[in-house]
Amino acid sequence: MTNSIEDYMNQVELLKQALNFYGNKENYEVNHPVNGKLFSSVEMDSGAQARFALERLEKTELLNKEMEDDFVKNVTEAIEAEDTQENIFKLLEEIKKVGESQE
Repeated sequence: MTNSIEDYMNQVELLKQALNFYGNKENYEVNHPVNGKLFSSVEMDSGAQARFALERLEKTELLNKEMEDDFVKNVTEAIEAEDTQENIFKLLEEIKKVGESQE
């Protein structure tokens, strides 16, 4: 998963769908027969939509944190190794290109 605007828009849509499901009063009506017993859509879902949406957000947060940590580590190592300014700028440009390719 990348760190693009499209990914964030997809996550917002996923959250919106989950909120619409749980916010819809009709989904709390007990009208789905299962083995002679009636259940609501929310009872049948048992929070699966909410958990799925939250897991996707958590994965994105972890990936973003890993990318940030890698960036800091690479730049710090280059500076500590007294790499040339030109090589450090190349590293920054490569990282910038990765970010741009994800948009």
